[in-house]
Amino acid sequence: MKLSVKNWSLTVKLNALIAVIAIIVFTALSFLISSSANTQIKDEKKFTLARDGLYYANLTDKIINDLKEQAEDDAKNPFVVKELDEKKINVLHVLVRDRVHSLVHINSFYITNTDGIIVAGLDKSNNKLRGNDVKENEFWKRLKNSNVAIENFAHKSKTTGRANFSIASKVFNKNGEFIGTVVLVVDIYTFYERFLTKKIGKHGYMVLFDSKGTFLTHPQQKLVLKNFANMNWMKNLLNSKEKTGAMDYTFQGIEKFLTFSKLKLVPWYIITLVEIHDILAVSNSITRIILISGIASTILLVL
Repeated sequence: MKLSVKNWSLTVKLNALIAVIAIIVFTALSFLISSSANTQIKDEKKFTLARDGLYYANLTDKIINDLKEQAEDDAKNPFVVKELDEKKINVLHVLVRDRVHSLVHINSFYITNTDGIIVAGLDKSNNKLRGNDVKENEFWKRLKNSNVAIENFAHKSKTTGRANFSIASKVFNKNGEFIGTVVLVVDIYTFYERFLTKKIGKHGYMVLFDSKGTFLTHPQQKLVLKNFANMNWMKNLLNSKEKTGAMDYTFQGIEKFLTFSKLKLVPWYIITLVEIHDILAVSNSITRIILISGIASTILLVL
């Protein structure tokens, strides 16, 4: 038998109308509540991401500062001063070997003379570095105006292929004369594997990059030491005078959000990136469940 609205009784028609109105009102209220909740969730998540980014930026700064202090301490080591001053290499190799295998974050450790020639050096693979000339390295040029230098830009390690940067300290004898340098070559990948692997939502992650827009760490290792300065969000970030901040942006049609924190000792940034969909995924699922349950309950009550 064909069902026709014309055959419905007045009571059924009123109940149906009430059901439709109730569903419309409930749906509208659900979306309003959902929109308000989503805004609050986004704000809370953004605050959490900004806090995490600042925490890891401070942690990275601390590690770099600890390594700088290690270089300064070794530059004042009496054995280092004595042997460089007397141009004798007896126990320097022992110190080098100890540092290479005891300091987690370094790829190599070496000591040079005043001409920038390594007199004692070793990397993590136990390759000897003695005789190498490092005068063209960034740190050596920076040492002309300072007793301690931290490289601002990373270079690719010839042995590991990873991003490295150097921290160097001048060595002076008892008379205050410059007699050489102590250099720690830091493996930036160790920052990534120890604390920058943190997953943010389903697709989010953390990245370390320099003031030229070059990635120093990235979950996709093939992107490390690749430059992304031509991307709009990177341009906006690098042009910002703020030390911390946040921004929304769209990449390949996907809405994303990032926070950034600038390091203090080097002109680098740590950014946290997350897709907006990830932030709202749980909230949207709950909203759908509430909406479906509400509509079903309304229909049952009216009927």
